Amino acid sequence: METENAYPECEKMRAVSEVSNQIGWFLDWLAANGIMLARRSNEFECWCFGVLDEDGDECERCDGTGTVTSGSRTHLVGYHEGFEHLLARYFEIDLDKVEAERRAMLDAMRADRLAEEVRATPTTRSTL
Repeated sequence: METENAYPECEKMRAVSEVSNQIGWFLDWLAANGIMLARRSNEFECWCFGVLDEDGDECERCDGTGTVTSGSRTHLVGYHEGFEHLLARYFEIDLDKVEAERRAMLDAMRADRLAEEVRATPTTRSTL
C-alpha cells in the first residue's frame, strides 16, 4: 500500500529544484549586470507624500494615502520581491508550509535519535 508523503510541499520544492536553481542563477546574473525586474503600475506618488496640510486635513487628491491611482496612465516600477519568493510563487510553493514541514522533519529526526539512544542504553537493575 502506498502512503502519502508526509512533507508534500518539500517534495514539490525538491521536484522543481533543478529548474528553479537555473532560473535563480539567471536572475542573479541579471541583477549582477544591473538589470532589474519591473512591473507596470497605475499608482503615482502624490505631491503631498501623504503628509497632512497645515490645517491637519488630508490631501483631497490622494485622501492622505500619498498615492494617486490613474485609470489610464501607467509607468514601470522596480519589482522588489526576493527571488526565492518570486520562484516559489511561480512554482506554486507555499514557503510557510515548507518551513513548517522542515521543522516537523527535524522534530521527527530528533525523536527518532532519542528513541534510538534510549534503546541503545543498557539498563541496570538494582538489587536489594
